[in-house]
Amino acid sequence: MLRRRDSHKIRTDAIKMAVEKSEKGCVSCVQTYLSLAKENGASNEEIQQTIELVSETEVNGISRRNIIKLAVIAATGVVVGSAGLEIPVAEAYSSYWGTDTNTSTCCGIPQNYYLGSFGGGLTGLNNFSVNGATMAGFSFTYEYWAVEGPGSPNRGGRTAFDWGVAQASAAAYQWYNNGNAGYVGGTTIFGDIENLNPGWGSNQSDNRSVLEGFLYQIAQYNNGHFNPGLYISVLNWSNYFGTGYTPGRPFVLWITGCKTSFVTSPCSSGSSAMSQINNLLPTIKNIRLGGMVPVLWQWWIPAQFCNNDFDVATQSGNGHFNAETGSPNYLCSGCGVTGCL
Repeated sequence: MLRRRDSHKIRTDAIKMAVEKSEKGCVSCVQTYLSLAKENGASNEEIQQTIELVSETEVNGISRRNIIKLAVIAATGVVVGSAGLEIPVAEAYSSYWGTDTNTSTCCGIPQNYYLGSFGGGLTGLNNFSVNGATMAGFSFTYEYWAVEGPGSPNRGGRTAFDWGVAQASAAAYQWYNNGNAGYVGGTTIFGDIENLNPGWGSNQSDNRSVLEGFLYQIAQYNNGHFNPGLYISVLNWSNYFGTGYTPGRPFVLWITGCKTSFVTSPCSSGSSAMSQINNLLPTIKNIRLGGMVPVLWQWWIPAQFCNNDFDVATQSGNGHFNAETGSPNYLCSGCGVTGCL
């Protein structure tokens, strides 16, 4: 009986310590303590129940995001060294908050980074929040560029690939020469592909060539000074490129249209919105487009009473964002759009 009680105490204390370590961001510590709990007879159900209890009564200020991390670790069996898991702890990330276009933050939401428009096609323009850029800082401010499709009247006689190259060259030129270039230090340049941009149609082969040209030129411009990113929705990806398509080079995926404007308005309750976003992030991180994992998520776009664009990222964006690859090549389950439920 004494041994049984000792084992019970060990596994309970180990789970409590895992919760505390999750607050400090030490994922390896969480795994170690949950492994100890498993070794002393804890089931996944007991781990999850204890996590819920501790989160309410014994660890002040613990976030739902950390609870989700621990629950997933327990449910997947990662703590006992399960084989064949491609991403051991997919939910082990921090949240960084930002805005885009003409939006600067409000309502207690941090301005960790900012993404502003420098134009589109071959033309430099400004749709840029100087206030947002100033709040984020030089190394955390980025450019995005509206990429036009192969049917654009501005294409001229270029091949589809060369049309993508030309637009990337224009975007990179504006990084140095735009009227707001002095605010932008982040070296990831995002292509923006959406319905509002001219020229995107049903010819997936030409669409792919434009994207390939854009990604290629951003990556090689000025001896590789930049790395390419892409802002796109799941629906536009499947329509324009097809679910079986993988570009020839990696890109930083900035996803939109997945549960966008699904949460409490950030303009009315920033803390509530941030809590909800942290709960939804594990679902968003499971999305795959062209084998890429979302690094940024636009979770709010202009809506009634809150005409602003809010984003969250799982990287800090200090100087650049890094592409994250994953498998399968395409996955949209949980995104909340038609055909992906």
